[in-house]
Amino acid sequence: MNSHQDIRDAVAKLCTRFPNSYWRALDSKRGYPDAFIKVLNDEGYLSALIPEEYGGAGASYVTYGLVAREIELVDSGYRSAMSVQNSLVMHPIEAYGTDAQKQKYLPGIVAGTQLWCQGYSEPGSGSDLASLKTKAELDGDHYVVNGQKVWNTL
Repeated sequence: MNSHQDIRDAVAKLCTRFPNSYWRALDSKRGYPDAFIKVLNDEGYLSALIPEEYGGAGASYVTYGLVAREIELVDSGYRSAMSVQNSLVMHPIEAYGTDAQKQKYLPGIVAGTQLWCQGYSEPGSGSDLASLKTKAELDGDHYVVNGQKVWNTL
């Protein structure tokens, strides 16, 4: 990748391709910014911290921070979703997963074709993971999730 200033400028320019009207339209229909994600991914910014062998850019935390800052300036909600994908999903898999898990999950998440989320805030528990009540139970070949959440993000 280029210098930090070049990266910041490139992401800022990329973000101008998605004006406020794009984000308002998504908000009004509760849509997800697929076109924005594709462009971010195509330019190597969606998963800046993930090593190149899994489809990421293998960049530094400074680069990731600059990308996140520019995205925050246009849409705080998506910046939050991007942070969840990077910090709560991809990083733990990359840092602590087996080679098989990394090969299975990271390429799709990096490409933006698999979206993962966090959903651990519950009434009466907040974000205290030890006191959560929601359960996922296997029912045949799928899971049934029972419980109540108060805040989720992709």
